[in-house]
Amino acid sequence: HPSERIALTGITGTNGKTTTSYILEALFMAKEIRTGIIGTINYHYGDKKFSAPVTTPESLDVNRILNEMIEDKVENCFLEVSSHALKQSRVHGMHFNVGIFTNLTRDHLDFHGNMKDYKNAKKKLFLRNHVQQKVFNIDDSAGQEFAEEFKTDDFFLGALASSFGLCGLTLLYRGLAKGPMAIVAPITAVACATLPVIWGLLSGEKLSTQQIVGVFIGLLAIFLVSWTPGERAAIKGSLILEALIAGLAFGAFFIVIDGTSETTAPWPVVGSRVFSVVAIFLFVIIGRKKIKPERNSTPYIIGAGFFDTLANVVLLAALNKGLLSLVSVLASFYPAVTVLLARFFLKEMMLKSQIIGLLLGLISIALLAVS
Repeated sequence: HPSERIALTGITGTNGKTTTSYILEALFMAKEIRTGIIGTINYHYGDKKFSAPVTTPESLDVNRILNEMIEDKVENCFLEVSSHALKQSRVHGMHFNVGIFTNLTRDHLDFHGNMKDYKNAKKKLFLRNHVQQKVFNIDDSAGQEFAEEFKTDDFFLGALASSFGLCGLTLLYRGLAKGPMAIVAPITAVACATLPVIWGLLSGEKLSTQQIVGVFIGLLAIFLVSWTPGERAAIKGSLILEALIAGLAFGAFFIVIDGTSETTAPWPVVGSRVFSVVAIFLFVIIGRKKIKPERNSTPYIIGAGFFDTLANVVLLAALNKGLLSLVSVLASFYPAVTVLLARFFLKEMMLKSQIIGLLLGLISIALLAVS
């Protein structure tokens, strides 16, 4: 799909689509980033220019032009998306890095019949496509309405992400209680980092050779830091499966959170916290458990909750700004931090495998950060 192989920005609204696209093109061209435009005035990229019979071409033509841009090494495209195109599904299912809504005023009522249908057509850009970042002009009443509506959607995505996280935690602690950490921890950690990497690549993320090397070194580092060699024992296949599912559930958490928009922060985190609290209370009520904390443990509980929430806020910010396949690997280095804290505060000895894992982790972070 061509839209998955180019940084595509869709711009919709009654007024300002062309102005916005040309301003953005000028900014990107000033940074020497090859850019194209499909819009009202013409369709152009590089030294090629074509007349524009309509603002947004038919679906086959849009994809053909995008593919030609990709072959010509164009990196970004700004696509004006008209209400006619949205109503007729010309861009249905396309992948947009950014979706922009400018404003809504009375227009095209000969085609739409009424303002409600016109507004709903504009909304389809954000409903029927994969839009990573949503930008709404909230000085416009329709833009304000859209922003609030999609804020609610991301609240529930946060809740869904939390359900995967709780599933992962449950299976991880169940596995640690049943079998050796040397088996459970590395399988879970590597699966957690690998699934988002695969998902990101399949979704069209492009990694340089340096980034690919950094990812593979990072996965090896995560395994070594999490691995604690000990006595060998018979390991049941069910234990390995549970550890694997736990890691995949944590990975799904990354993927779902990555699907939220930067414009709706911090609502995905709020949704995640609300779901966790509700789930815990249901578990307590149904299981008739007591959750009274031990004496003097309250500060630690509050501290754990604070840092966990802070970590989720920072993770959300990182995923909104960076590639899922890279952020997930960097975020999965948390076992390394645990090992270091245990060494400095609890005076625990570090194994050679963990030291090697830490060194590889630093190399991976350096490769990914520099790239």
